[in-house]
Amino acid sequence: MQCKCSQSDLAAALKKVDAAVSRKNVVPALAGVLLEAGEGKLRVYATDLDVGVEVFVPAEVSSPGQALPLHKTFKGLVASLPDGEVELTADAAANRLTLVQEKRRYAFDLLAEPEIFPAFPDAGRSEAFAFAADTLAWAVRSVSPAAAVDPLQGAFACVLLEKDAEKEVLRLVATDRQRLAVAEAPWVGHADGEAPANDVLLPVVSTKALLDVLSGKAELRFSGNFVVARADGGNGFFARMGAGAFPNYRLVLPRDLPEPVKVDAETLKNVLERARLLLEDQNESFGTVGKKYVPVKLEIMSSVLTVTALKDPSVFREEIPISGGGPGVEAAVAANALFLLDAVRPLDGEVFLNLPAGRGLIVVRDAANDCTYTHAVAPITA
Repeated sequence: MQCKCSQSDLAAALKKVDAAVSRKNVVPALAGVLLEAGEGKLRVYATDLDVGVEVFVPAEVSSPGQALPLHKTFKGLVASLPDGEVELTADAAANRLTLVQEKRRYAFDLLAEPEIFPAFPDAGRSEAFAFAADTLAWAVRSVSPAAAVDPLQGAFACVLLEKDAEKEVLRLVATDRQRLAVAEAPWVGHADGEAPANDVLLPVVSTKALLDVLSGKAELRFSGNFVVARADGGNGFFARMGAGAFPNYRLVLPRDLPEPVKVDAETLKNVLERARLLLEDQNESFGTVGKKYVPVKLEIMSSVLTVTALKDPSVFREEIPISGGGPGVEAAVAANALFLLDAVRPLDGEVFLNLPAGRGLIVVRDAANDCTYTHAVAPITA
């Protein structure tokens, strides 16, 4: 293998595949990155068997071929180089990859024969959905915080990908039992093919790798046990589907809500962020693994939403003007400010907010897009 490419392009590609590199040291080859030169481009591919990412870099190819260097070392060195052309040459007999840039020269030992590296799944016969990549990325980012962070939580550590043929949307759902997030991504194209028999569950730990790949237009397929995505330039992603059955979220999702109040999203985000900054270190971790607990009280009265620290209102208090909600609406509830911040963060403009009158859920919805996004948060109870 021999080819030339841009240092900046190669460094960016190595960074994108980083999330798919194995850190478990069970199979040494999976700690590597597969470099494959051919047809005017260099393929950069990594997988830990559960997640895989491949990125294509424009290249001047003198000799097609493959090489499998250790990803950590190769990525670090390429990132440290100045921008400019780099030349890669693989010598299979010497089991070595050489990188040359101007007067710089570096040699890397290869991990194994490239031919044994796991292949990218073939999803050609499965049902396909086409999206504007930014639309799909927004939906993934919006619901992912509501998933459990511990992989041992099974389906709760996944994002449900649910096809709604009538509305022509892919519905994304996540819940960690403390909150429930639902977002809809309308598709712009659809091709029939083999459809999965069970729930399509995308492990939330794989979403960063997916987001790194998405750009321009994206195609999503569900093939066998894998979720497979392709984006502009041929860049690809796959993740092994999560196991188990997703809970029936429709039983939890609030229906027939009363008229909500309207709140400016940016104002509410800023208030909750200030609550986080002031109160986060004053509370112990609780509930969901890795999540901090920032208890606040939300109270609606006289067209004002008041946010105070739950334990000591004198420590933190802010008022936000609101509109709507019907005549004489009043409500008060305690909640984790971090969960509320996750719920509001994806939104701009005005948001719909419902505070429960009794034992219900706090509900945040997108006022600008016909409520295609809903995030329900369980209140704090004594």
